Amino acid sequence: MANSKYEYVKKFEVDDKLPPHNWIVLRIDGCHFHRFSADHMFEKPNDENALNLMNICAVTMLEHFPDIVFAYGVSDEYSFILKETTEFYQRRASKILSLGVSYFTSVYVMKWKDFFPHKELREPPSFDGRVICYPRAKIVRDYLAWRQVDCHINNQYNTCFWMLVKSGKTEREAQESLKGTLAKDKNELLFQQFSVNYDKLPAMFRKGSCVYVDKVEETVKSDDSGNPVKRLRKKVTAGKKEEKEEASRDPKLSVSGDDAQPPAEKEMAISVGNDDAEVDREDNPSWFTPGRLLIIFCIINMLNYLDRGTIASNGVNGSRGTCKESGICTPGSGIQGDFKLTNFQDAKSHNPFRLIGVGLSVWTVAAAGCGCAIDFWSIAICRMFVGVGEASFISLAAPFIDDNAPPAKKTAWLAAFYMCIPTGIAVGYVYGGLVGSNLNWRYAFWLEAILMLPFAILGFVMKPLKLKGFASSQSKKLKDSEEIVVPKDQHVSGYIAYNFVIGAYSFWGPKAGYAIYHMSNADLMFGGITIICGIFGTLAGGLILDRIKSTISNAFKLLSVSTFLGAIFCLIAFWLKGLYGFIALFSVGELLIFATQAPVNYVCLHCVKPSLRPLSMAVSTVSIHIFGDVPSAPLVGVLQDHLNDWRKSALILTSILFVAAILWGIGIFLHSVDRFNEESTHGVPTVERANRRPLLDENTDASEESQ
Repeated sequence: MANSKYEYVKKFEVDDKLPPHNWIVLRIDGCHFHRFSADHMFEKPNDENALNLMNICAVTMLEHFPDIVFAYGVSDEYSFILKETTEFYQRRASKILSLGVSYFTSVYVMKWKDFFPHKELREPPSFDGRVICYPRAKIVRDYLAWRQVDCHINNQYNTCFWMLVKSGKTEREAQESLKGTLAKDKNELLFQQFSVNYDKLPAMFRKGSCVYVDKVEETVKSDDSGNPVKRLRKKVTAGKKEEKEEASRDPKLSVSGDDAQPPAEKEMAISVGNDDAEVDREDNPSWFTPGRLLIIFCIINMLNYLDRGTIASNGVNGSRGTCKESGICTPGSGIQGDFKLTNFQDAKSHNPFRLIGVGLSVWTVAAAGCGCAIDFWSIAICRMFVGVGEASFISLAAPFIDDNAPPAKKTAWLAAFYMCIPTGIAVGYVYGGLVGSNLNWRYAFWLEAILMLPFAILGFVMKPLKLKGFASSQSKKLKDSEEIVVPKDQHVSGYIAYNFVIGAYSFWGPKAGYAIYHMSNADLMFGGITIICGIFGTLAGGLILDRIKSTISNAFKLLSVSTFLGAIFCLIAFWLKGLYGFIALFSVGELLIFATQAPVNYVCLHCVKPSLRPLSMAVSTVSIHIFGDVPSAPLVGVLQDHLNDWRKSALILTSILFVAAILWGIGIFLHSVDRFNEESTHGVPTVERANRRPLLDENTDASEESQ
């Protein structure tokens, strides 16, 4: 029913996606179980078979859903802990709740005969549930401790209550006898009247049951001599390793015994296992929040493009050495002067290949290397590695922002992120010019490296981030990469044409302005226009798309119209002879052109499945740089060397924006599907889990009034 007239009904659905980086607790509780237990004549106060039935249901849940890392049960209730990085059904509360409750109930019915072979299931059991989010592992542990204390209070009361009833008292008389008693009073009552030591009752009754994944040694085969060959296998169980002998009575389930004491405080943080290690989540709680990550990503992005402005500023502040016919030579300045570069060579400072998976540390080292360059080829190589680091960051930052932004502000958040591109370039113009003229151009790169270093270190010391739908299957990725180009050919082609112009603007703009309008401070002038128009244009584009509703079709409309109008204003600006007319019209043109930043990346993120977004961003990044801004700078340099007229070169370059507008306009009329909410064909990746230890605090000494 894609794009049918009935599709509007989807607008009435409530977005129930749970916040990221929160532990998810699914609590399942028996509904009307007082009547259910009476109808099936469960033993009071505890029916061991009924509890074991609940336990085996929990074991099956952990076996079936790998993202559940721990479960705790008492009576007719079970709490399941999903790891904080889970992307199970895109963290949609309704999906998690309905699937968990229905599966648990189905298993309860299927396993009934295993525990009650001589009892018919007279009525269907029913369970209700709820989903709760907790931001820290400590709160999860406190939640489980609360449930265990509740288990102790209820079990102690019920044990006393039913012992009194069995001794001949009515239920009302038993209630009156227990009214106002404390824990020590109940212990005394059990021991004095019924010779029952409460502490000797089965731990499953007093403390509840813990279900977790453990490593057990199993015999897999026999060698040539007949000796058993054993291997460690992961197995869902309940209780602790020390209970293996007790568990031999039922190899699938071992219930907490008297030795199942809570672990020490240091061991009680939830461990989310991987192939090699356990991560103590409580000792290293998540510092990142979506807002903080957006700020950090914006700063990093600004530094990335400040570097672009710095390398470009040599177009004004640097010049080749010249020699007059009289034999008097004037030495060059800046990068161009130091390395004796032509305009074509001077433009080859961008990396033609942007690779995924290389961190900001590569960028930092490469930026520092630019300051230490000894000739053109050494700085060119360093610029390539700067591009590698930048591409790895861009490919992953945008999908993360897309995951964590509020639904109504997705493109506004993307706009804030991409606003740092023109801002960084503009600041780079000014920064590069000031540092280059007052110190030396090399210091500009060294200072950049120092500023980026803390963020590179942060990437290593902070816990890794998980992206929605991210899949690890390389073979599947290669197969699915075919899906990226087909639905957005016109998008990438338009983006290449757009970036061809923007790349040349950012590199040659100050030099063209200096030559055409004799700007004495061209880098400051272009920097000022770019930073103001970049900030307001990019933010306006994101806010407008959010306002008219963020869809791929609306994004193409905004891209086409904004680019077309911006091209007209920029073209007229370069026709004008006067400086002030140029500044006014060029500012309007840049304002319109930069309004495309958020929509163009929204399309890139939403035309593919969530698991393919990083790859989509990488393909887009590689394409726009290989065919866009990388060749544009040297080609415009060649054009200028041939024409020797910066006005004509600027007009020819600007006309390419009409090509981008037409290509994006085609996208309006093509069938487009937003695939953000599609289920990944890869499924939820299974994470290897290390040994689980029970999480529960024991607090049986607290005094409390009975209910």
